[in-house]
Parts: sequence; C-alpha cells; structure tokens
Amino acid sequence: MAAGVFVPSWWSRHASATAAVAEAVATVSADIAEQYLHDALALSGSPLTNDQLEAVWVSVTGGNHRPAAEGLGGRAWFRRLAELMTPLVERAGREAGEADAVDPQDPVVGQVVDIVGRLSFRSNFWRDPVDEGFLRTALADLARSGRPELALRLFISVAVNHHARLDDDLEAAVWRTGRRFGYGDHLLARLEHLTGS
Repeated sequence: MAAGVFVPSWWSRHASATAAVAEAVATVSADIAEQYLHDALALSGSPLTNDQLEAVWVSVTGGNHRPAAEGLGGRAWFRRLAELMTPLVERAGREAGEADAVDPQDPVVGQVVDIVGRLSFRSNFWRDPVDEGFLRTALADLARSGRPELALRLFISVAVNHHARLDDDLEAAVWRTGRRFGYGDHLLARLEHLTGS
C-alpha cells in the first residue's frame, strides 16, 4: 500500500496523506484491509520509537512521505492508518483487532534478525535520506518484539527501495524464511535483481 499510494507526485492529487490512503483503501478487499489493519496496529503498538517508526515508513514509501510533514510522529501515523482500516474490516463482519505475536524465543525471530542485520544500501533518497544502521536496528527490534513476519516483509520493501546488496546466501535466507511465512514467488522475486552486483 505504501509504495503504491506514495508515488513521487501523490501530493498533487490529494490534500493530505490521510486522504490519499483513504481513497486507495476504499475499494480493497476485506482480506487486504485486515492485513493493513494488523500491520498498522502491530507497528503502533510495538516498542519501536517514533523515530524508528518514521524511518521505516519513509523507507517503504521510497522517501515520498514523512509523517512529520503532517505534524504526526511515527506512532500517531500508524494509529491513523489503523483508524482508516477499522471500519472497512468491521463492515466485512470481522473483528478489528491485532494479530497474535510470535513467541520471541521462536527460532524464526533470530533468523529474521540475522537477515535484517545484513541490510546494506546501494542508494538512498536524495531528498529525505534514511540512516542504514538506524533502519537495521528498527527492523531487528520489530522482529524481537514478536513480529518477525512483518519485519521480513518490510525488509523486502526496504531492500528494493534502497537497491540493497544481496549475496546469494542472504537471498537464500530470505527465500527460506519467506517460505515459512507462506510468501509466494511474486513477493520473493522482487529481490532477484539485487543479487550478483
């Protein structure tokens, strides 16, 4: 959703980021709205700091939106997203709650922490750069908080947006862990152009 809505010219068609998101999600399926809600609730309720949450959002939007531009911290922005998704989920007759977290002692948490700890940018956003080490720490903290699947999914978006360096071993680790979370080829294949250079 973030990358699809916040293209470089999004502001020319919408009065605010909230309006842009509201329009984009108005016609999505209940399954997608529920996933967005779960993600927003997990992030807003996570132990990540406001700055970490904002860095994650800036990276997944390709540097095209920063919540602070609308006077919001990272946590407040994800709460706003949750508020937008909640009616869509409830209208579908579903409970608008947070998905269960993974036990932090589950081995998959360590696997995701290792993956995100190897994030290495090849490029950054000229207008609104994000600190690589700060982002690695944010994603690792998210995984350790019991949200390894969300951390890995965000890693994939961040890796693509920052043209990250992936060697064959790291790509294999992402594929192996992604398969555990039920990821399909279309999601994992986004990383293929990042290997071998």
